[in-house]
Amino acid sequence: SGSIEGLAEGDNIILEGNNQGYWYVIDTIHPSKDGSIKYAGEPHGYPDIFRIRVGESSVYFPIDSLETVTVTATAPDIAANHTLSGSPQAVNLAKVDSMLTASAARNGVKAVVTDDNLKRELGKMILADPAGVVSYYVISKSVGNMPLFNPTTSVDHRIIGAVANSYAQLRPNLSLIHI
Repeated sequence: SGSIEGLAEGDNIILEGNNQGYWYVIDTIHPSKDGSIKYAGEPHGYPDIFRIRVGESSVYFPIDSLETVTVTATAPDIAANHTLSGSPQAVNLAKVDSMLTASAARNGVKAVVTDDNLKRELGKMILADPAGVVSYYVISKSVGNMPLFNPTTSVDHRIIGAVANSYAQLRPNLSLIHI
């Protein structure tokens, strides 16, 4: 649920899911006249990352089974102008996106993947809950067409391995996919 302010008449809000790194359309959400949105779907039974998209701007959010996440955003750039609430995972995912945006603003998009301070902070978040959906999101994230955590870098490989091992132990029926 939530609201998106500043929508132009005819703007579509597209709800998308992810399958093996490819986004697919689940549905189009039609906002009320005041921009409020509400959507409910069948629970997956496992945590996953979804996104809503307005034009080329997207907000990513986690859903774990029967949760309700609230998205509040302002168009047209909902990626830069949004908040998430409703679950600890949603708040943490919003924090991750905020950290990535701040790093890109300071150093440029290409420098985000080499920002040691950012990756250290993200690594701490991941190791606090390596089997969590936000950890999965972070290790699968690409910035400027470059993986944020690169499996060919030894330090990054260890972080990815921690998440993979946690998923193998705690969520054996799920496979890690690339977002």
